[in-house]
Amino acid sequence: MSRQAPLQTIPLRRVETLVFLHSVSLPSRLISTAGELGIALVYINSHQLRRSFAIVPPGSVLANLRLKQLCLCGDQQQRIHWVRRGLQIKLHYLYKQAWRCHVRRPDHRRPLTRALGTIARCRQELLDAGDLDSLRGLEGKAQQAWFGVFQYLTPVSLGFTGRQRQPPPDPVNALLSLTYTQLYLLAWEVCLMVGLDPALGFFHEFAANRQSLACDLMEPLRPMAEVWVMQLFNQQVFRSRDFSAKSGKGCQLSASALKRYQTLFEQQRNMWKRLLLKYCRVYRDQLDQWEPQWPANNNG
Repeated sequence: MSRQAPLQTIPLRRVETLVFLHSVSLPSRLISTAGELGIALVYINSHQLRRSFAIVPPGSVLANLRLKQLCLCGDQQQRIHWVRRGLQIKLHYLYKQAWRCHVRRPDHRRPLTRALGTIARCRQELLDAGDLDSLRGLEGKAQQAWFGVFQYLTPVSLGFTGRQRQPPPDPVNALLSLTYTQLYLLAWEVCLMVGLDPALGFFHEFAANRQSLACDLMEPLRPMAEVWVMQLFNQQVFRSRDFSAKSGKGCQLSASALKRYQTLFEQQRNMWKRLLLKYCRVYRDQLDQWEPQWPANNNG
């Protein structure tokens, strides 16, 4: 038998944050010592993200980071900057995916040309939009143009006529909603990994039971996810027979098809996770460098 590997130790005074994954035990001594040294503890339960938590001592690196996140939520100009930046990436990918469809589907070139024109105009107008409502309106207009041609790019037998959320009335909407949910959970997990508070977003407003920053960070990935869903149907990986309608719940995947979907999503997961980590780290680095206008201290 091989000898047991010696325990590894690290000097805690050089650590800013400790991240724990899945099933671990946190002794109270470790928690109290970390608090004394200003070390934040982040526990991530990737199977049940609602059970994840962070212990953030006052004055720690993570505490200052999250305080800056909170300040950014109240800084209109900073929010406009980050919303515009995120939407520029999203509309870039949206235009790119629509152009690829334009090249590959000459039978639907006319509606795709119209959609490309709308998306291009929205991209240009992003540069001059001066408030959040205008930016959101441009994003919605570009997305609507894209979904307007989606019905031509998926099999007619699926019955897709437009994006409808709750409940999804057809297989395309059902698979889109499921994929968005998976991306949302992945973005939530990545936010925790990087040390950001997933509830404090800049594009989506704060709301109960919603991780607004996770919603923000997944926006640029939506066009890729939508094309992935489209390909699953066009390649007949999923067909109408894999779905059933349930009273009050709309169209849903069957149990066996759901297992196949999860396997396929796992194959895409690492690529999407890398992109989300990239966006998260860029955002965190910018927050680290940003010096918000702190309220004056009148106690003295």
